[in-house]
Amino acid sequence: QDENEYVGSKGCGMCHSAVRKTWDVHGHSKMLRPVLNGQAPQGVDVTPSDGKTWADISYLIGGQNVYARFLDSKGYVVTGPKAQWSLVGKTHTPFKTDSAPGTLKYSCIKCHTVGWRESGAYDGGVENALEGIPGSWFENSVGCEACHGMGHQHVILKDKANLKKAKGDLKIKVDKSLDGCGTCHK
Repeated sequence: QDENEYVGSKGCGMCHSAVRKTWDVHGHSKMLRPVLNGQAPQGVDVTPSDGKTWADISYLIGGQNVYARFLDSKGYVVTGPKAQWSLVGKTHTPFKTDSAPGTLKYSCIKCHTVGWRESGAYDGGVENALEGIPGSWFENSVGCEACHGMGHQHVILKDKANLKKAKGDLKIKVDKSLDGCGTCHK
């Protein structure tokens, strides 16, 4: 295949299982998690805000270290005096109280996903029909390829001998400079 594509963190984890296990418990893997069938994402000890239930929530944002925020059933960020959950205080706290409920688009999506783009869907990517979330993306949360770039070409090389011969983007790398991480971490 001439063009590179995303393979997803599961694809990377086929060879890099130790790194994948570390990522699975890291905050990056928890940046955007879908709520399915009205059930909290697995392993979540968070309560939806303002009398909402998990059936009213489409995605959980964060919820690993300090705060958990919520996207409503239309994909808008839940706002108000008791909109986010503090993991430190185990209570609801204010978030964007100046934004009316159901109006704040989720503009943080490009840093909380892999492969976000304003238009055009990915084959095998995230199905998105929610009006509050602009665009489409390949993988929920900050997966391997968010920092390392597309991995399909790397994956098909399969062994270290072929990787050593590879040129350009076939070698997976990460920019750990202030500018590289600063793309998302302002």
